[in-house]
Amino acid sequence: MNNNDESIINNVEIIKQHLKNKNVNKTVELNVTTSCSGIVDLSIISNLKFEHIKKIYFVPGEITEIINIPVSITYLSISSNKIKTLDNFPETIEYIIVDNNNLSDKINLSNYIYLKHLNVSKNKLIQIIDLPKMIQYLNIEYNLISELFLSTCIVLSTLYADYNPNLTIYNCPDTIIESRYSSNILFRTTLQHIEEGLSSNKEFNNDDVNNSVIEDQSRQNLVEFKENLQKYFEIKNTYMKKLKKQQKNTKNDNKLVELPPCIGCGKPGIHFSSLNNKFTASCGYITPCNWKFIVFRGKYYYFRDVLTEAITALEDIKENIIKQKMDTLFGYINDNKSAELFDKQLGYYKSSTELLNKYMTIYIKYYSNPHKSEIIQQKQKKIQQLLVTLTEELENGNYDEVVRLQVKEILPLKKYITKLNYEYTNITTNEDTGIIKLDQDQVTLDKLEINLGERPK
Repeated sequence: MNNNDESIINNVEIIKQHLKNKNVNKTVELNVTTSCSGIVDLSIISNLKFEHIKKIYFVPGEITEIINIPVSITYLSISSNKIKTLDNFPETIEYIIVDNNNLSDKINLSNYIYLKHLNVSKNKLIQIIDLPKMIQYLNIEYNLISELFLSTCIVLSTLYADYNPNLTIYNCPDTIIESRYSSNILFRTTLQHIEEGLSSNKEFNNDDVNNSVIEDQSRQNLVEFKENLQKYFEIKNTYMKKLKKQQKNTKNDNKLVELPPCIGCGKPGIHFSSLNNKFTASCGYITPCNWKFIVFRGKYYYFRDVLTEAITALEDIKENIIKQKMDTLFGYINDNKSAELFDKQLGYYKSSTELLNKYMTIYIKYYSNPHKSEIIQQKQKKIQQLLVTLTEELENGNYDEVVRLQVKEILPLKKYITKLNYEYTNITTNEDTGIIKLDQDQVTLDKLEINLGERPK
């Protein structure tokens, strides 16, 4: 018997135990609270005549594949396992939750025409093919997706796409109300995508391949950093929960609190630190072992300050060049020395100009993005057209249609425009004065910082 056969048999027994003493005709939901590993065969559900089960939940484990899923299943949750593919799911599936698994490369959803809810966050996906038109909720956060095509998603209302470096969204629908986007999000239409492809029309270039490899590596590093950062806080949270429990248990006993054990050596104590741009977890025993878990945050600076300093530096270089020319003119320095200094200042000027242009490009993309402005104008135009229709329906006494237009079409468009105009929105209430304060910014807080040193890792 190989490992796969053994895991299938073990998992079948787990499913059987969870179905034990359940009513065949009344059971509509199965919550598997025991961790499974390897291949899970769900044919046992049909074999035992449980034909009314619609939803199945699996707790975190090491499930790599699920086979023989009954066609009655419309909801499947497999968070924090090791699923590698979605190929074996029934075509009638409506809800798929496979966050924090081992999905990689691409997934094709063309067979799942009834799919309404998809959560594939915290995987390593590069591409999603043929999103179904019935999709209403889509979460692709913490992946490596660079292009997302939404032209078929006519009822999509929730889109979470943060932490996908260099993501471009094509044909973003008006129906989206809730959204989170990556820090360098771009919006395009499919036509722009085709035109860019045709206009590039360039020959194969090894530099392009090298740049692509570097870009892919950068994306991979960012994903690994997020995963390691999450792991660090999981370690810390687990430790603190155990510590609080120990403190609670010994509160009335006048005993010393026994510290939770180190992951490396098992002796009491773990030390946590966030100094020097690092999150560090290390052995906290008197004579510590060598175990350490370190996440380097990178060195970040406020973007607007960096831009201001770059402008100031360039102006200083210009002044130095003018001053040097005047010193040469009045004979304070000789021609040879002047030529040497001029070449040096010219080098500074060129490098500073390139740096400033780079920062200005980022600034324009964040604060004066022409593609974003174009989308906003299109949405505003559509709102005006809908308002004309709404007025006509109101005059004709079609009040149900007036309400539908306002709630289902105009309101989502307004929310969408607000989200594009102000990526950051926060409302705070002063408890003493009762004053409510609205804070808004065109970009999210993470865009206001820039890494000028070593990348996070």
